[in-house]
Amino acid sequence: MTIERAAASGDDAVVAVVESAVAAGDAPVVVVTADRGLRDRVQALGAAVRGPGWLRELLPD
Repeated sequence: MTIERAAASGDDAVVAVVESAVAAGDAPVVVVTADRGLRDRVQALGAAVRGPGWLRELLPD
C-alpha cells in the first residue's frame, strides 16, 4: 500500500500515481473513491475502483 500526499489537485495526483503504478506493472491498482469523475479517470487507466463503504468494512471497529 502506498500513501501519496497531493500538493495541489488531489484528483490529478491520484491519476498520476495510478498512471505510474499501471505503467510499472504494479497490480492490483485499487482506488477508493466516491467521486464519479475520478472513478472514470482511473478506470480508464486500468485501475479497479471501490467505494468508501468497501474500505470501512475492511477496517476494525
